[in-house]
Amino acid sequence: MNIYGFEIKLNSKLLCRAGFEKERSVTTCIVTSLRRKTDDKEELDLHISGLNSETDQSVSWVKQNLKKGDKLSVKVISGDFDPPTSVCPRHDKALEAFILKSKLKTYYALQEELKDHIKEW
Repeated sequence: MNIYGFEIKLNSKLLCRAGFEKERSVTTCIVTSLRRKTDDKEELDLHISGLNSETDQSVSWVKQNLKKGDKLSVKVISGDFDPPTSVCPRHDKALEAFILKSKLKTYYALQEELKDHIKEW
């Protein structure tokens, strides 16, 4: 199985060689141009990140503001990847507890709502 990643350059300067030496992973290159209606905030940025599916960790290589005229290049590569600059668990314990509590709340609400339509098992 081939394992791929990305070599990212900004204005000919190497930013990173993002990827995993793992079969089960995700590597993303996201370029965002954002202008909101609710406020006058504008964003133009590049985010290189990923997910190590074997350890369930989210990682990041680059989060970079961009400006008009910047030139990005993305080259598909295989191997010799840079280590991520940040690593964090995909779900922390507090988030997992919050998700479980939300699911249980929904479950009990549906159970009450549908009690007249469900026969006892």
